Amino acid sequence: MKTFRAWVGSALVLSAFGTTAYAGPTCGFDLNGTNWVDQCTPATHPIQSTAFMSGVLDGNSFTLTASGIVNVWTSAGSVGRVQSEIYDMTLIGNGITVIAGDGVADGFQTAGARSEFYTGGAVTQQVNGILADSYFDLFMEITVQTPGGPLVLHNNVAQHTQAVIDQIPPANGTN
Repeated sequence: MKTFRAWVGSALVLSAFGTTAYAGPTCGFDLNGTNWVDQCTPATHPIQSTAFMSGVLDGNSFTLTASGIVNVWTSAGSVGRVQSEIYDMTLIGNGITVIAGDGVADGFQTAGARSEFYTGGAVTQQVNGILADSYFDLFMEITVQTPGGPLVLHNNVAQHTQAVIDQIPPANGTN
């Protein structure tokens, strides 16, 4: 039996979403110099990642850690901006599974079995031409194994995550 619950944005905090391994940058300051975002080409990036989440459910505080592959799509750079999308994310650990993404790497919410988990974002060049602001608005499902069966949680309001980066994908250890 599955139990479904929705949480509001303030009930769950994604305290860190870090890159732990990746194949190397496809564009960035070290490769392309200043204003590097405009020189990015469309790409998909499988990134080994770890998420640390904490929150309160039914008055009880919790902290969860999960790891796995996050598949990110990025568009070509134009006017200092790259559109991005987490199109497939599965993180597992501590008796939980976290999924996000609609399953299609195209930058749009695609109709289908996982359309409610569309997670879009962008990378925008800062004025200094070296750094860029990156964000994702995460829609995800968290399944927690409990003695009474799986508890399935999902957010109705996007969980906003952001970081300052100097390459795509971000370097190891970047939140």
